[in-house]
Amino acid sequence: MMTGKLRCGAAAVDITPYGLVPGIRLAGFENNRKSKEVMDPIEATAIHLSDGEHHLVLVSTDLIGFPYPWQERLRERLAGSAPEPENILVASTHNHAGPDTIGLWGNAFLGLIPISSGVEAAFMDQLMEGLEKVVLEAIDSSVPGTARIARFDVPGDWTRNDRKGGSKDDFGYAMALDGLDGTRVATLVNFAAHPETLWEGNTCLSADYPGVVRRRLRELVQGVPMFFSGALGGMVTPNVHEKAKFEQRKEYVSQFGADLAEAAEGVLAEADGIADTRLELRKLRMELPVKNWRFRLAARIGVIDRDFSNGSVRTEMNLVGLGDSVSILTAPGEVTPEMGRRIIEHMPGEHRLLFCLGCDELGYVLTPEQFKDREYRYEKSMSLGPGTGPALLEAADKLAGRMNMSAKAPKRR
Repeated sequence: MMTGKLRCGAAAVDITPYGLVPGIRLAGFENNRKSKEVMDPIEATAIHLSDGEHHLVLVSTDLIGFPYPWQERLRERLAGSAPEPENILVASTHNHAGPDTIGLWGNAFLGLIPISSGVEAAFMDQLMEGLEKVVLEAIDSSVPGTARIARFDVPGDWTRNDRKGGSKDDFGYAMALDGLDGTRVATLVNFAAHPETLWEGNTCLSADYPGVVRRRLRELVQGVPMFFSGALGGMVTPNVHEKAKFEQRKEYVSQFGADLAEAAEGVLAEADGIADTRLELRKLRMELPVKNWRFRLAARIGVIDRDFSNGSVRTEMNLVGLGDSVSILTAPGEVTPEMGRRIIEHMPGEHRLLFCLGCDELGYVLTPEQFKDREYRYEKSMSLGPGTGPALLEAADKLAGRMNMSAKAPKRR
């Protein structure tokens, strides 16, 4: 028996800063890496879900991250036009070939220490317009619908973890949202691997492999395709050869993205229908301790737009329940697979999806053991501190305790 009156809508907008290319700085890897051309568009995609009582908008962007202050500004911007704007949740794919939205990739002293922000104000204005548009279009397009979900497995050689002893998740989740006439409204893919395939030195603006995932899904099925990154931290990456040339990397992006799309769509034909479509939404705003002097210095000199003045930073986590079977948790950073598994253990439901870089980007989230391991010294340098992982575990536990969902163990993990 169907429980809940699901309505779903979806939209996509092009957020490529065509007028700022060449010139706009790209995020990830080396500082002051300026784009020279557009290889393929970057997008913002959104799905709106409502059970007649609650509203939720999940947004995915082809960005390195979408900092929490901008998340709050977007909600304020939509306060008069979107229902329950506090339930607009923006995640990023962690794209390393998109514009700098954090500030860390501007000019740097000796090429190592950032001294000015790499964020382009004109792009942020354009981005906010695009996000407002995609949210409202997703809401306006909502129709009565149904939902299906399934896990898909991938071969172990599709990705690798560059950290000695590090693990990875060779699976993902696919969710289909359909109108009552069977027409696909949206396809959601949740998978973990850094969108960094084009690698350092690349000067092409691109969505990397998540863009290909969406393009291939558009060829396979109607509706809006979306991509959300899972536990990709420390250091899960597509398994392209480290010495591959740029053209080989472009070919790998195309093949890897298409293979992922086909794997996801391939399981949806026999996917479990989600009979109970009641929405539950729980939010926890928190202050995380900032022990990283690099972050505090960057904020002090204006490289990044965050307030670390009291030794902590404001952020949030969200837990979404769809009936008793599906839960989605947003995490404000790059969670390692090991940390991700510990977090997922605290989530309810049979299908448990972790959306990393959800509503914020605060760097790597490590286990206490990883924080003591020299293998993760780079991740430590790009982390708030050793307290982040335990704080997110505690938050996940609190959020799950507030849910009415029955806790069922996943089929396999």
